[in-house]
Amino acid sequence: MRAGTEVHAPNQRGGSGGSGHSAGGFEWEMKRILVVRQENKLGDVLLTTPVFEHIRRTLPDCHITAMVQRDQHPVLQHNPYVDALWHTEFKPPESQLPALVRQIRSGRFDAVFLMKYNSAMHTIACWLARVPIRAGNAHKYYARMLTHNLRDDPTDATTHAVEYGTRTVQLVLGTHYDDLRITLPFPESVREEARGRFHQLGLRPGEYFCVHPGTGGSSHRWYPERYADVADILSQATGLRIAITGTASEQALSQVVAERLGERAVHLAGKTTLYETAVLLEGARFLLSGDTGIVHVAATTGTPCVVVHTVSEYEHRTRLFHPYKT
Repeated sequence: MRAGTEVHAPNQRGGSGGSGHSAGGFEWEMKRILVVRQENKLGDVLLTTPVFEHIRRTLPDCHITAMVQRDQHPVLQHNPYVDALWHTEFKPPESQLPALVRQIRSGRFDAVFLMKYNSAMHTIACWLARVPIRAGNAHKYYARMLTHNLRDDPTDATTHAVEYGTRTVQLVLGTHYDDLRITLPFPESVREEARGRFHQLGLRPGEYFCVHPGTGGSSHRWYPERYADVADILSQATGLRIAITGTASEQALSQVVAERLGERAVHLAGKTTLYETAVLLEGARFLLSGDTGIVHVAATTGTPCVVVHTVSEYEHRTRLFHPYKT
């Protein structure tokens, strides 16, 4: 986030700055923007990062608030295009609707971009909060509460998930950029410390590859023994060491892979932060993983990916969620 921003607190409208922009035939002075991405998934929030750059490049003086789940705040904490972070739940119960409306109203937003397809409660809350411009992608009854509706069902994916977000912004702002990328900024001090730690573990840049056998709880997960078999073949063919990654909840799964690979592997599941994982991927020759959030972290570092998909979802998932612009 930009310097001097308070996290989790509604920011007051102030100053005379802002950017005028024609939207839908009306001249709106859009100074305060809200972007909502309520899924508690690393990949979904990362795939929204081009939206913030898109808005900032079109409206350089506006104030942008991101509303995401608290676990995903690190994804945006150091993003230069985000001014404030608010917390939300995936599906707030109806009893929390009045509080959500009050929170959104307190931000005095001129426009909101709803990134989740068919985002019911947040669409209703933004309508009740009387946010003038409400842009999203919906087909259900609350779609009529949007002022700008993409009306494009991602279950029939014809484009990448990133572009559903940027096209929603384009509906309002009328701008398009071909060079947007997903990003994960973090302090340089984290990079230096992590590199030193990995060096001590024998993981030197360009001399290892990463294996990520978990899928964040998805049922579409390849067998860990098969990850180990493929990693073994690749390691013997290339002479590279192996870094096994994963979350704390995936340690037992990753341990199966580590035990089969022996001394060539360094088991790091549950032992690295999000930023440290990004540093690890920066130095990796490639990533072998299932279809999960770390693939999109690898896209931010330009690391080549080998992604395992199930046959039943291959065509849809590869169109919608393949590593973006890598």
